[in-house]
Amino acid sequence: MLRAISSRCLRAALAVGLLLLATPLSAAARSGLSQAPTRVACLGDSITYGSGLPDREHTTYPLVLGALLGSEYEVRNFGVSGATLLANGDRPYIKEKAFFDALKWNPEVVVIFLGTNDSKHHNWGPYFSEFEDDYIALVERLRELSSQPRVVICTPVPAWTAGDGIDGTRIEKQVVPAVRRVASKVRAELIDLHTPFQKDAVKFPDGVHPDPHGVEAIARRVLETVDADLDLGFDLEAVFTSANQEFKKSEFQGFRQLQWDSNGVACRVVLPRFTAAGQPWIWRARFWGHEPQLDRALLERGWHVAYCEVGGLFGASPAVDRWDDFHSFLTQMGLSSTPILEGMSRGGLIAYNWARKNPGKVSGIYGDNPVCDPRSWPGGAGKSEKRTAEWEQCLAAYGISEEGAQVTTAFPVDGLAPLAKAGVPLLHVVGEADQVVPVSENSDVIEARYLELGGRIEVIRKPGLDHHPHSLPDPQPIVDFCLRANGLHFNPCVREQPSVEWRGGPAGWGGGTWFGQVENLNALGQANTDLNIVFLGDSITQSWTGSVDRLSHADGERTFDRWYGKRGAASFGLSGDRTEHLLFRIANGNFDAISPKLIVLSIGVNNINTGSDDGHSVAEGTAAVVNALLAKEPQAEILLLGCFPTKGRGSWARRQSEVLHAEISGLDELERVTYLDVRSAFLMPDGTLNPDTMRGDGVHITPAGYEAWAQAIEPSVRRLLSED
Repeated sequence: MLRAISSRCLRAALAVGLLLLATPLSAAARSGLSQAPTRVACLGDSITYGSGLPDREHTTYPLVLGALLGSEYEVRNFGVSGATLLANGDRPYIKEKAFFDALKWNPEVVVIFLGTNDSKHHNWGPYFSEFEDDYIALVERLRELSSQPRVVICTPVPAWTAGDGIDGTRIEKQVVPAVRRVASKVRAELIDLHTPFQKDAVKFPDGVHPDPHGVEAIARRVLETVDADLDLGFDLEAVFTSANQEFKKSEFQGFRQLQWDSNGVACRVVLPRFTAAGQPWIWRARFWGHEPQLDRALLERGWHVAYCEVGGLFGASPAVDRWDDFHSFLTQMGLSSTPILEGMSRGGLIAYNWARKNPGKVSGIYGDNPVCDPRSWPGGAGKSEKRTAEWEQCLAAYGISEEGAQVTTAFPVDGLAPLAKAGVPLLHVVGEADQVVPVSENSDVIEARYLELGGRIEVIRKPGLDHHPHSLPDPQPIVDFCLRANGLHFNPCVREQPSVEWRGGPAGWGGGTWFGQVENLNALGQANTDLNIVFLGDSITQSWTGSVDRLSHADGERTFDRWYGKRGAASFGLSGDRTEHLLFRIANGNFDAISPKLIVLSIGVNNINTGSDDGHSVAEGTAAVVNALLAKEPQAEILLLGCFPTKGRGSWARRQSEVLHAEISGLDELERVTYLDVRSAFLMPDGTLNPDTMRGDGVHITPAGYEAWAQAIEPSVRRLLSED
């Protein structure tokens, strides 16, 4: 039986020899009896060390990683500023005390994050030919440790500097490809930290070193790998061999590729270095290898990528039959029975038509400028130019005439009901100016009809872009969709985490660190154990009072005082907070000394606007906060407001806030939880932000907004405090 196991068991599985890569474990680890935390060593340069961070004691990426991983792991920072991977570089890491300290610690997981300083001209120029061999030697030396550690290799992040020093172009064009080749040669897990940050220069103030938010993003990506669930008993090449399936072995983007013919049909599948639990895979319909960034990202996460040639069939029944055979074969070989289908351009036809026949065998569909109605392309019935040869080929494949094409229901736009009934999620990525496959005739039709059927669909629109380029430069939103559809999505919103925020001067908290503010709130609670009402949230909540005097006063003049002065209220809002930070605060003292009767909870806007978390993820995080409060304060009623409206009508942020509210409204069914939608107090009738109650930044509210907030919740406050 194949076993899905957590990464904590990785070393034991490798020790049994389930993979070709031999990395046995210590006897204690193999026995499964050891309860000691898994030792994770972070090797690297100044980015790992934390140079330039304003609160290095709390915000290096290894520290954030350790907080995210929790007590089952011990993470240590072995970063050295200026260190090179090159043994002949100006500061070789392998000669540093930190490296020998790491070896002495005998880690069970090693994360290597080197290469940035190697890009300096005096390092790379004379020694670039030694880089890969030096990297391989480093990995081999680590694997010689008695702990036989799991080795994870990270690519360098981008740099926005050039010249004789750290060179961003050299990193992108030479160092990163070399790191990829090394990971392939030594069969190590690879984390691409270059692609996600290419358009995020704001997180690198000096062009090289990340700010706290960049550090947080690095830690979260490393967490995904270190804490992943893997099935180490599965290797598709070995399965093929055991089944006597003939194949030709090749390479794709640094990963093993198996190619074979099935009744004359070209088939292929690319294998990850380690397989994710459940053996997930994405099935590309057409245009193999085009825009491979999504393929690489999923392969890094343990997915397989597969392809079965159906060119010239336009998704008609012969193509569906061919896909039936391919799906049956790969599932017999051990891959999941519910792949993600990727329909790029005309590949949308087979993706949707196969899913229509097999809705229970699909975990999700990703359409990329997909053709959903051949009458649009290649038929040219609308805005698109008619492609006569392709249109005739399409009609022949479906066995219909020109007239029959106008009334047929065999095309994807008319086959959505089975998918909606099965709950298959859809994601489309489209260029809004697509002249080849017009959005209005394809994806817009799918979106409108699927929503009408009660289905779940998200459309990512690329303003001003035509049919090309496909995909996204950073495929993370697509990756998130695939992971979520398979239940593998890492949701930071539900994971208890301290904030990396730092506010200098009077802004935000009035100076100091986030940790200092948490301690201030702990002390506030200890000094005011009789609080009746606690407002919990982010900067919008904090601004009821500011960060200095958070208590309500009967004789005060603030809006907060006028409404809550005699009720014993306090604002526990912290500027910049997200759901994960509230979870940390709840677990680390904010509510230890108090027993409020009512907690007014408003959170989520920073998850959306700063964390770029989608509405579903934020809803899950909000539910986690509610459950934590219910457990921590069994006497308290919770008045749940969600987040206030944000950004412009129709914006991504606004859509996510709407999804958030749609999902958290169901929490009202929990005992002691009241959901109240107060968004109307901050919106005009047409859905635009009300300038009287919302500030120009599209996030914060005006003094009149606080008055409107108080008025909107007052009936609920009175009822929940039994004042009526």
